[in-house]
Amino acid sequence: MPEDQGSKFYEPFSSNTMTTQFGRETQFYHPFAIGVSREHVYVADRAGRGRVQCFTFRGEFVSCFDLWFKKEEDDDKATNGINGHEEEETQEGKTDETDLETWKDLELEVESGALIVDGKGKVVFVGRGKPCGMEEYTSMECTPAIYAYDPKTEQATITQITGEIVSKIEDARLLPNGCIALADQNQIHLLDPTGCIVSSLDLYHPEGFPESAAETCSCGNDAGQGSFIRYPVRFTVYTQNNDIVLPVSITKYGAIKVLDCKKQTVCFQFGSLGLGDGQFNGTASCNGPYNYPRDLCVDIWGRIIVSDYGNCRVHMFDKEGRFIKYVVTKESGLHTPIAVRTSRDGRVVVLNAAPPYVQIFPYQP
Repeated sequence: MPEDQGSKFYEPFSSNTMTTQFGRETQFYHPFAIGVSREHVYVADRAGRGRVQCFTFRGEFVSCFDLWFKKEEDDDKATNGINGHEEEETQEGKTDETDLETWKDLELEVESGALIVDGKGKVVFVGRGKPCGMEEYTSMECTPAIYAYDPKTEQATITQITGEIVSKIEDARLLPNGCIALADQNQIHLLDPTGCIVSSLDLYHPEGFPESAAETCSCGNDAGQGSFIRYPVRFTVYTQNNDIVLPVSITKYGAIKVLDCKKQTVCFQFGSLGLGDGQFNGTASCNGPYNYPRDLCVDIWGRIIVSDYGNCRVHMFDKEGRFIKYVVTKESGLHTPIAVRTSRDGRVVVLNAAPPYVQIFPYQP
């Protein structure tokens, strides 16, 4: 054990030693997404109307920025946006009660979203805002947008997502070509730099995918049609022979399907329900809780890392979906893993749901 790792260093639970743990209720309020850069860990939660906190890998708080969604009402240009720095847009010594009241009426809070950290360290939140305090609302009342924050300059740029977003944004990834892909209800949309949806991979109607009727999810939509992928969809990205490949979480049978986006086919699938190696624990009912596989990512060695909520462990698979080992288990101190990311220096960062905290473990590929 290193001589001095500070108060955040913990005794090992197993051969995989946890090096850092931070958070719990006093620091996070319903956290739902994480992102990792070379030096920092970012956590998005629902405090206020939504915020992102930045920490070092030792768990030391660095900074925070708010995700305050604001729906702009303008006859000349009907656009939606986000204001993460309200004080910077307020003219000094000027107050306007009407504008303030209008601001309050139009305020939104974070409904859903995902964090991306690009190669230059810019933090990108892709998500939607919903009417504050409302449990029931429609997609028309929500504001989908991309909020890009530069920690070096503390400046943010806001891009409205144009195109139909019918459900919560459950995941988003940066593609090798620099574009952003996001997961909508049973679809993965590709966005251009202006935030416009240019193409969509439809996961609800599997005509382009060789699926048998037995694998079709019976929950269906309003018309009673089935789906072989039930939302919320979690996905990650890697390239194979210069083609973009998406390992996508499937919720009914606890499997992960790997999709070739160019050929519109399922390359292969791996995982199943169970307690064994490479299996995920959960329920086979479409109406049951979303317990497996909860999140996934690809590390710098091309291994697919999957968080298994029901079995309380993190799996490692190779590019062909073959189980390699457990990266972290309950015996290592893991509790309720809902999100997982890896760093470039061989650490896995796990966000736990209840109680809410972040754990960081070293691992070998």
